[in-house]
Amino acid sequence: MLDFMSHRLSKASETVRELGQCRSWEDTSGVHSRWIEGTLTDYSAQSTKMAAINVKQGADTAQGRQRRHLLLRGNVCPNASSKAFAIRAMAKEISP
Repeated sequence: MLDFMSHRLSKASETVRELGQCRSWEDTSGVHSRWIEGTLTDYSAQSTKMAAINVKQGADTAQGRQRRHLLLRGNVCPNASSKAFAIRAMAKEISP
């Protein structure tokens, strides 16, 4: 995320520099159009990356919950001592 912000700040700075060199409204319009196109492209790509991260985190969370549910139901640990072991293992997994 910081890389994205740094990239956008760099692009904004570059655009301001280019605007300062414009000699006509046509030049200014061209710089502005390129800036908008680049901004939309960058934000679209960043949104896609963020969505992929959120989907992965959601899937990982769901998988972890399913695993804990199966462990507590006894589907993975058939006897009481195995269940206690599984609960301790989950507590260690959750604790920082």
